[in-house]
Amino acid sequence: MNVVLALVACAVGERTMVVEEPVSAVFVALSSGEISVISVEREGVFLDHEGWCLSEDEGGTGLEIVDGELFFGGEGRDCGGELYVEVPLGTPVAVALDRGEVDVELRAPADLSVCAAAGEVSVVVPAGEYVLDLDLGAGELWTSGIEGSERAEHRIGISLAAGEVSLLGI
Repeated sequence: MNVVLALVACAVGERTMVVEEPVSAVFVALSSGEISVISVEREGVFLDHEGWCLSEDEGGTGLEIVDGELFFGGEGRDCGGELYVEVPLGTPVAVALDRGEVDVELRAPADLSVCAAAGEVSVVVPAGEYVLDLDLGAGELWTSGIEGSERAEHRIGISLAAGEVSLLGI
């Protein structure tokens, strides 16, 4: 019998991380907890994570930049807790959460993808037309100020197996 032990770093507590280099997209994932993402006029990405992260990367931060794209959690990293993220205006965002709450406020149009197994998803974006891909297994979907159009410049994809989705254009 062969036994293979993997080296895994574990970080617990609150960590604030600032990525000053420009990124073309932001992907964030937690297995459980709450994710809040807001786009603001800023350079770089700000992340505040209070919780835990089991990660194969050195230091267990759960943060990685690959080809100009920022990844927190997911793919070889198992993180949970509360995550607050500020991204520059117009930055595409993807959020994945097994269970919990997702709040996204994009103050400028950008592509957005949210995937959750169970919980609540609240999205606020500038009013207008978007390519919409909304998939809700069981629960409620509420939309206002958003129009679906295959010709729109930006896409909003939301997939939730069970829970509530609120999509508001202001």
